[in-house]
Amino acid sequence: MKSNHELLTQTVKCMRQAYAEISEQKARRTYEKSTYDVVTDLDYQLEQRLMREILTLETDAVFLSEEYNPDTEKTGRVWIIDPIDGTCNYANGIDIFGIQCALFDNGETQFAVIYLPGRDECFTAIRGHGALCNGRRIGPIVRPPEKSIISFGDFMHADPERMELEYAAMRHIAPRVERIRMIGAASVDFAYCAMGRLDGNVTFTANPWDIMPGILLCREAGLVVADVFGKPYTGANMTVAVYSSEELMQACSLDPTEGSQAAAE
Repeated sequence: MKSNHELLTQTVKCMRQAYAEISEQKARRTYEKSTYDVVTDLDYQLEQRLMREILTLETDAVFLSEEYNPDTEKTGRVWIIDPIDGTCNYANGIDIFGIQCALFDNGETQFAVIYLPGRDECFTAIRGHGALCNGRRIGPIVRPPEKSIISFGDFMHADPERMELEYAAMRHIAPRVERIRMIGAASVDFAYCAMGRLDGNVTFTANPWDIMPGILLCREAGLVVADVFGKPYTGANMTVAVYSSEELMQACSLDPTEGSQAAAE
């Protein structure tokens, strides 16, 4: 079996090449996935291509992926793929989106890749070996809360409880930091936190393909990984939050009573 380093190197090559070749097709179609969500043919084509390429690396690979395998259980050895993270941005001609892949094995994310084509930046992390951007070591920049920028994940239209919790978190955090941002792509949120462009991110989805690559990247970059209440992130939390420092986490963390009140409203 190939080492994690070898698999990551080959995965990066596959992701870059697949996007370069498939994105050259000028006519792109967009389909309604749900009332508040879209998918494009690039999502489908990229996911199929990446699965084919990974099967040449591991013939018995199992996939947990957004479009074709969203219900695969996260047990054993599983490849996690998000072909286009930030599809709404991409579909509207906004080049703020990413392609994500991670390998989960032995109960842990072993490595992660986040490729941002709009900036030609490839973020990588291997468990226990730090985080890189285009091969260079990265880490957060620690600023005081009042000079920090915190990004939020998209609102969860299908989950009113989480939407109310996000409103509560925004109300709590906004007066304590310099700026709030909503970028619309978890891959970009996590990658920018890992290298200090953002100081923290609060995300309310539990979709593995959205968050698992970024969580490992931020852990390996040295960020604090918790939930919206400041509790350690274990994988069972309903939210995930990353911060450049403990001080920032303490300033931004929501009191559980505030969350309970928001859910009840």
